[in-house]
Amino acid sequence: MGEFPVGSRIIPNPINGIPGFAIHRHHFVPGFPRMAWPMVEWVLDHDYIDYQASNRTVSQTLVLTDTSEGPLIPLMELLLAEYPDLRLACLPHANGRREVELSLRGDPAQVVAGMSRLRELLQKLAG
Repeated sequence: MGEFPVGSRIIPNPINGIPGFAIHRHHFVPGFPRMAWPMVEWVLDHDYIDYQASNRTVSQTLVLTDTSEGPLIPLMELLLAEYPDLRLACLPHANGRREVELSLRGDPAQVVAGMSRLRELLQKLAG
């Protein structure tokens, strides 16, 4: 669909799957905050982890649509068993839509790994 500069790297876009890219120390993401925010967080967590303060906690959040908490409980229990040092929050939205916000909080490297595992488990759940 698009072409990226030679030598660039992909920045994943969890909102609609259309990636941004990075070349050298320049990062290009969409101008829409809802899309740009998780992409910039990904860059910070993957490319600049050494600049983050030690003993610092971070959080990452996914918003899941067309679901409720019930089907996610076994997935959340498995994730907490695999990452016992992380804090998991599950917040259903009361805006008339079936929407759940899942957040992980803890050590930056653990949150990145846990969020990756969470996405993997969600993909398996979705089939």
